[in-house]
Amino acid sequence: MIMSDRNLYLTADRSRVVEENDTDQRSLLVGKGCELDGPTAERYGIEADEDGRLVVGEVKEAEPEEDKQVDAPENKQIVQPENKRKSGWTPERRAAASATMKKRNAERKREG
Repeated sequence: MIMSDRNLYLTADRSRVVEENDTDQRSLLVGKGCELDGPTAERYGIEADEDGRLVVGEVKEAEPEEDKQVDAPENKQIVQPENKRKSGWTPERRAAASATMKKRNAERKREG
């Protein structure tokens, strides 16, 4: 861990570390009095000298990431169902259910 003696910023493309008064500053990398972890300091080429002041060096290029996307096997195709209706109710079944409900409601009215 390196203790920061001043604010350091990154440029918009994150390719350079710049001072607070630089016009290219876009995002804060480390604030004054805050700690900067080893891997981040190494990535951005930041070291502490004998007096404890931060020295900014060259930014290392980020290693390209592996392509993690895997192609689907050919035998895993999406099969669309033949019946595209959301429910399994056919028009005939709906009509029968409607007739049954009407009959029950009529019976309840007579009883009530």
